[in-house]
Amino acid sequence: MKIFGWNARGLGSPRAFNTLLTHKQETNVEIMFLMETRCDQNKMELWRVKLGYTGKIVVSTVRKSGGLYLFWDKRVDLFLLSFSMGHIDVRIQGANNGKWRFTGFYGNPDKAQRANSWSLLRRLAGLSRLPWVCLGDFNEILSDDEKRGGRQKNWRDILAFREAIFYCNLEDLGFVGDKYTWCNKRNGDELMMERLDRSFGNKEWEHLFPSYNVRHLDYWNSYHRLVVLNFSKNLS
Repeated sequence: MKIFGWNARGLGSPRAFNTLLTHKQETNVEIMFLMETRCDQNKMELWRVKLGYTGKIVVSTVRKSGGLYLFWDKRVDLFLLSFSMGHIDVRIQGANNGKWRFTGFYGNPDKAQRANSWSLLRRLAGLSRLPWVCLGDFNEILSDDEKRGGRQKNWRDILAFREAIFYCNLEDLGFVGDKYTWCNKRNGDELMMERLDRSFGNKEWEHLFPSYNVRHLDYWNSYHRLVVLNFSKNLS
């Protein structure tokens, strides 16, 4: 199975849709989690049909900002658990692997509100003991070496993120590709890059799917790289 995550920073143009279509065809992802769509439901419904997905969950935009979408195809048996402006949490029934849980997560882009994101993550951790995997744009880094350029991060902000992940018993699933998943696309001394988009899993999920990898793809039409989590019992 594959799960695709992307902070698209707006999906209003045909070019952005073509990006989604190209990667859908190349990766054959069963589940697609999109953040910062900034699109109305009519347009996203049209795109769902064109992408060939059978189901969707929508967290609508607010004043043309935000917006979360989860698409899935007929191969996925999925049940919605909860949602908010910062997450979509679902339970998935595997054909042979039993039940597990996926959360598409979007950390608050406002630093002053980031603590609310970590409180949300802690609450989600306490709602189920299922094998759990979490993917998205967390809008924070876990260590200084996950940032290049710009002013140094406040260590207290990094520590708050690390403590939340530790509390939830989640582990970074690593990556294949370039480390940095966000870039401001400026030149010279103004260039800044960070690893904001990532996947976490608990030990139960890693035991259920011992073969997995996380790939960082290109930026395409966004400041964020596309992230694909590929996993199975025996990943080739």
